[in-house]
Amino acid sequence: MKFYVYQHIREDKNEIFYIGIGTKSKQDLKCNTYSRAYSKHIDNNIWLKVVAKTDWKFEILFESNNRREVEQMEITLISKYGRKCDKSGCLANLTLGGESNLGYKHTEEAIKKISEKAKRKRGYSNINYTPELKEKLSNIQKEIANRPDKIEYRRELAKGNSYRSISASLEDLETGNKWSANSIKELSKICPIAYPTLIRMKKQDPRCKLYNKYKLTINE
Repeated sequence: MKFYVYQHIREDKNEIFYIGIGTKSKQDLKCNTYSRAYSKHIDNNIWLKVVAKTDWKFEILFESNNRREVEQMEITLISKYGRKCDKSGCLANLTLGGESNLGYKHTEEAIKKISEKAKRKRGYSNINYTPELKEKLSNIQKEIANRPDKIEYRRELAKGNSYRSISASLEDLETGNKWSANSIKELSKICPIAYPTLIRMKKQDPRCKLYNKYKLTINE
């Protein structure tokens, strides 16, 4: 049998605390082992807290070559015993079972970590934005915007936007088909090449691999 349902039992209370399913690898099939059943669930904090307190063992409950049967058995057993994460039972499972993550619920510790990480990413976890600080940051942004390199950058950016008003044509070197338009933007709407790629061709960007298939002509 290729698929199986297993349960983890905590030895201090002789109670079931996890239900799972596994798929036998080639090595498992050869040696008749169940590697998934005795592996540690290091991504499950509830499971880790249980095994930190007591020894545990596993038991194989059901085996089948039909994965749907195995998944349904897992769902049924999880529903029977309930889960700790939603205070419905004793299991460390974070989902309702089966293929999907249906019913997944973060622990309070995980929610706190996610929230703190999001705040750090936004860069203001411990910052109090007073009016004085806001004004200071605004002045810094203005100073940066008026730097010569930033002014030159905006000029170059404006040149890039001017490509929209340059008439252009594209030729398929294999079929001989041609497309023409009053701007590169309009050309992208009628030819098989997207606008960003046409801009790369205009700039002769080495990342573009279409030079041997298409010829872009710009009428400046």
